Amino acid sequence: MSLTIKAETKGALLAFIGAMFIVPDSLYVRLIDGDGLVTAFWRNVIAGLVIALLLVLTSKGSVRQTFFPLSKIGIWYAICVSVSSISFVVAITNTSVASVLYILAAMPVFTAILGRLFLNDAVDKAFGLVMVFVLIGLGLIAFHSDSSGINSGFGNLMAIITMMGFSVSVTLARKEKSKSMLPALSIGLLISGVFIALIVDPIEAFNLKPELYLLHGVTLAIAVSALAQAARYTKGSIVTLFMLLEAALAPIVAWYVFSEYPGALVIGGGLLVMMTVALYGVWSVAKPHA
Repeated sequence: MSLTIKAETKGALLAFIGAMFIVPDSLYVRLIDGDGLVTAFWRNVIAGLVIALLLVLTSKGSVRQTFFPLSKIGIWYAICVSVSSISFVVAITNTSVASVLYILAAMPVFTAILGRLFLNDAVDKAFGLVMVFVLIGLGLIAFHSDSSGINSGFGNLMAIITMMGFSVSVTLARKEKSKSMLPALSIGLLISGVFIALIVDPIEAFNLKPELYLLHGVTLAIAVSALAQAARYTKGSIVTLFMLLEAALAPIVAWYVFSEYPGALVIGGGLLVMMTVALYGVWSVAKPHA
């Protein structure tokens, strides 16, 4: 069944809101400037608690009915959220903001692949050409390491894991669009916090910059909630397309604020990915549909 214009418009609006609130995510990580796992703990736990609180306040049923039982898709969604929410912060703390976000800029293409394989979403003839340019751009980014040490293979690998994890989670939300994934989203974020707490002690660091940790978590809660809901109304590739706003804006701000020049190859590869995906996304939305 094809999506109605009204549903797609609502999905696009939610995706835009989510993308705008997620733009400062990587910048918060840099401003906090602490242990990556500690930052991930507070970022995820605060966001998870905020979402859980909103669900409890707006739910007509009991707390147990609101969150459980999760469907099989909901469980996998929570797992993807847990993994990608940790790998993103680890990536940001181990490589440049530009490198991470330019890798994430390939999400619309990979989401489109998943949508075609598992949701039977239509893929046009231009898709193969788009993939060629995206893979070239990712190659320039992922295997580049400059002498300043800003970029690292490990950080870039974590960014690729984040990209794949988020693409899968959006596809899962689309597959079960009759149900809200917000309960699974909250649980996934909180589970990641529990896992991190087994490795590091996050309490002492929170007392140093509590306002940044709180603002980071609340902003993330708004962003991921809007993106999760957007996937119920429009294609996952369109949802992730809006996230190019972060890839386009955050590295520029990071370069200005932190003097973090990522290197010519990273910028070139990132621009190639962004321009290719953006042009493909605009063409996909603008072309006439049968």
